[in-house]
Amino acid sequence: MGKELRMRRCVDPFTEGRSAWTHGKIGFFTRRRGLIITVVLMLLTMGAPWWLPAQFAIPATVTASTRVTIVIAAFLVGVALTGGFVYLRKRTIRSLDIKALLHDFSHYLRDYQTKVFKRTAQQKGLFDKDKVELERFSEYMGRVCEYTRDYFALMTHDSTINCAIRLAVETDDPDSKGTRIVYRTLGRSSGLSLARAETSEDIPSNQGIPRFFVDDHDCKGVLRYNDLEEAAKLGVFKMTESERRFPDEIETILVAPMNGWDGKRRSMVGLLYVTSRNEKVFQRKHVDCMRFVADMVAASVCFTLQRVKDSGLATEIKRSKS
Repeated sequence: MGKELRMRRCVDPFTEGRSAWTHGKIGFFTRRRGLIITVVLMLLTMGAPWWLPAQFAIPATVTASTRVTIVIAAFLVGVALTGGFVYLRKRTIRSLDIKALLHDFSHYLRDYQTKVFKRTAQQKGLFDKDKVELERFSEYMGRVCEYTRDYFALMTHDSTINCAIRLAVETDDPDSKGTRIVYRTLGRSSGLSLARAETSEDIPSNQGIPRFFVDDHDCKGVLRYNDLEEAAKLGVFKMTESERRFPDEIETILVAPMNGWDGKRRSMVGLLYVTSRNEKVFQRKHVDCMRFVADMVAASVCFTLQRVKDSGLATEIKRSKS
């Protein structure tokens, strides 16, 4: 089996999700071609097919009780209306819950940025003197993961959804005796094991998902991983000790780049992971939602780090062990 075919089976690259309605079985029948085929089939089957034996032919007239017919028709219409209203009720409630959650999410990001602005404005070098700020940042990342998890859990009806965020940090490179960029987990939702903090590993920018995004996708789009082990064999996913120690926590993943201004240039400042313990949870229609959250969080993270870039927070993140 060729590498390209194996790649398509374990990783799905998406650029946008607006065309999701054209995919799948339902998507086929909702496109113009599908609608035309449906109409043609309906017209062809309205009468008795020419190949049907005479004894099975549909009779020209059927005698039925008017009262029974009215009762059956009213019952079927009532069932259809009731089912439609129940479905509409569930969809409406879910839509309103998602909108309320997004408002709370954006409200939280705004409030955190406002607090950072006030603290840095009041005392320059605050973070050099108050190491509690790093704990605040870690708590902020964790809370962002919780909001993201709740958002996707509502959309997918999957209670096993979780979220993690890796940010690009600069570390010492023992090989070149210089520095290198690695992506370090600085936030995860509560549904993932707390013991992951002990086994978490940095992912260098030239390996796994970071390399896949930078080299093959220009830091754009969304990747859906369907088979982590196969993806690791192909070099497009890096298996860490956390995956080996907790194999049942993640079955499939959506990953999106968090792009923004790192203080020097536009770059991939982080990676947003949304995971599930179930298969075939994420679909093309979730791609734009993922891109939206990744961009929103990236903007907030960039603002925070840019605001405190001279205050020591970046140095503390570099030294921290997640």
